Amino acid sequence: MAENFTVKITGAAELANRLRRFDKDAWKILRDELSKAGDAIASEAKRNVTDDGLSGWGNWFAGRTKATSGTRGSLTLIAAAKAGRDLSFSSSKVSAGFKPQVASRTQRGNVQTLKVRVAQMDAAGAIFEMAGRRNKSGHAFNANLLKKRGDGPWPRTLGPALYKEGGDASLAIEVAVQAAMDRVNNSSSS
Repeated sequence: MAENFTVKITGAAELANRLRRFDKDAWKILRDELSKAGDAIASEAKRNVTDDGLSGWGNWFAGRTKATSGTRGSLTLIAAAKAGRDLSFSSSKVSAGFKPQVASRTQRGNVQTLKVRVAQMDAAGAIFEMAGRRNKSGHAFNANLLKKRGDGPWPRTLGPALYKEGGDASLAIEVAVQAAMDRVNNSSSS
């Protein structure tokens, strides 16, 4: 997994726990609807992908065998580089790398947080999203990418997609959660 945007759904943990235990069909419907809310952002991010990340971005292969990660606010970057993994930039692979996901953090079997996120699963796409953000002049690659693509926004494609489609996605999430709550309330009052 790589760079992603995340929307935490506040107050939905109790609903998620009830659905997971007592109405598995409604839980599946809610998860599907939450995933669809992330689709609009993923689609917009795909439209933001350039034909080439940087001229000369050829075949790279990761030399590390250990995954590393870092968190910046609600964004998480995970570079799971395996030895021999191709890190070359392909706009079609980068576009296909955007994946909406529904994640929940549980503790002792109870949902504590419920999240909708769009992750960039392609390694080159993850590099493209954040390269040059922290180390602007230390590496020629970062300096060249900044010169060609500019200094921000960060992440390069997901950031603008979130600003453009985030409001609609948040509304879709609210509608999905409310529909699930209504289903629970209607079934408990019957």
